[in-house]
Amino acid sequence: LDGTSVYAVFKDSRHQIWATSLSGINRYNRADDSFTRMKILDITTVDIEEDKNGTIWFATWGKGLYSYNNQTDTWSNFLNRPNDPNTIAGNQVNCLMMDEKGCLWVGTTTGLCYYDFEKQQFKTITLNVPSNIICCIIDDDDVLWITTAKGLVRYNKLNGNCQVFTQKDGLLSDQVIFNSGFKSSTGKIYIGTATGFNAFCPKNIISNNYVPPVVVNRLEIFNKEVAIADYGTLNDKA
Repeated sequence: LDGTSVYAVFKDSRHQIWATSLSGINRYNRADDSFTRMKILDITTVDIEEDKNGTIWFATWGKGLYSYNNQTDTWSNFLNRPNDPNTIAGNQVNCLMMDEKGCLWVGTTTGLCYYDFEKQQFKTITLNVPSNIICCIIDDDDVLWITTAKGLVRYNKLNGNCQVFTQKDGLLSDQVIFNSGFKSSTGKIYIGTATGFNAFCPKNIISNNYVPPVVVNRLEIFNKEVAIADYGTLNDKA
């Protein structure tokens, strides 16, 4: 290995083991129980994914995305260009997720995007949420559960609707740990926060869209109640 601090380990469809560190990308050799340094990046690589074509994707903290084509033994680098909306959302990438339909989702410190394989470009998704620091992405049919620096987001891929869940809704903390999330074989989702982890079944999360009416039935001025009167400060017709 090129270092003792390993941030991601991944087994690809060819049963190859990849390990990333503070400085680069390594691949394990079973034959002689050693590692090959595949790419020296001089930056931390924090996540690994594989697409339907067998290409391996690597998320870095500062140099965007790298991809490795097993068939051609070639590397590509994808960086954010501020004046090009078809590039990755940001160069500090926290997480990657390949959904059930083969779409590659990318979470950065400046927002969420996905890679369009046909057009070979990125599409940034505008989320109306308190924080665009994306920490982890979990796929659940047509919904993405996204952890951010300020809570958990349920994003509907079909209509773009978002719903934010915070500590007030039962999270142990609004601060989540980068790339700390998992969907079990039973469908239960686990997310790691600064003070522990939450577990929930997505199908049991039901939205309450009822907006209760606002009724004013009492008024106090300087901690003294003001009586309701027809011509007073507060009347029953107000």
